[in-house]
Formats: sequence, C-alpha cells, structure tokens
Amino acid sequence: MGDVPEQPTGEQQEEKPKSKMPIIIAAIVILLGVVSIIAMTLLGGEQNPDVSIESTPKPVYYKFMFEKPFTCNLAPPDSEYIFTVNIALEIKGKGDSSETDALNEIGIEGGKDKQDPKSQMTLVRAIIHDKLSSKTRLDVQSPIGREQLKGEIKRLLNDLLEKAEIVSVIFVSNVVT
Repeated sequence: MGDVPEQPTGEQQEEKPKSKMPIIIAAIVILLGVVSIIAMTLLGGEQNPDVSIESTPKPVYYKFMFEKPFTCNLAPPDSEYIFTVNIALEIKGKGDSSETDALNEIGIEGGKDKQDPKSQMTLVRAIIHDKLSSKTRLDVQSPIGREQLKGEIKRLLNDLLEKAEIVSVIFVSNVVT
C-alpha cells in the first residue's frame, strides 16, 4: 500500500559497505612513498665519481700579536697625520726549521717578546716602523694600499729572517688621526 522503506535486517546491515577512510590513508601513504623514491632518485641521484669535493684544511700557523700598536707619522705631504696600527704576524719555520726555531730567531717566547738582545725582534720592529712611516695617508687608507704595505713588510721580514717565514702580516686595527 504505501511506499514505506523497509528497515534493514541484521544481515543486511553487515553487508553495508564499510568506511573508505583506511583505504584512502593507505593510498596516500603509498603515494608519498613513491614520490619520495622518485625525488631521491632525481635530486640525490648517483654522484659523479669524477667530481670529488675534498676540503683541504688550511694550515694553522703561529700568530704573534705585538703587545703595543705601532704609531708613526706618515710620509709627506701627510706628515701631520699619525698612523696607529695593531699588527699580528703569522709565522712558520722556513725550510727544515721548526716553528720553535722560527720563534726563537724572532725573539718570541710564550706569545710575548722575550727581550733577548740576540733575537731579531729589534730589527723586525724597525723594519715595520720604517715601512709604515714611508707611506702616505692614501696608501694606508685604501684597501689596495694596505695590502701592498702588508706585502712589502712580509717581503722585508722574510729577507731578514733565516729560520722563520712570515706567512702573512695582519692589520688587526688601524686608524689615521
């Protein structure tokens, strides 16, 4: 008579399709796995054996910082200007000489000038001071001029020293007043 929907019986309820959520989650996990494998293959791929990235560690040398800054008048026409610079030297043994031999030749012990009259420290200081005072304001204020000055000091000191080699001259801070 009427179109009344039938109530499902117990057996019919069991036949009702279950939730599709576990299937969707499994599909997403599988899809992510496939995408990860493809990404690793494309991005991480096999390294080219001909190209090797080796980092060669830069050698570490003894660094000596003069206790007091060098202060001098600049060369004419800038002789009214005073140049003050803190200098550090990077030192290694020359040839077969050890670092200890190199430091002893210069006159460095325990990171300080050991005030040994037989050492080269007095001449090292004189060379640095003379070279600094031979420069003009433009020389010491321009990056190129400072690099040239460091190179000149390094060359002069290496010419003087027999057991020590100056690897680099470092201007820690400098000011022209």
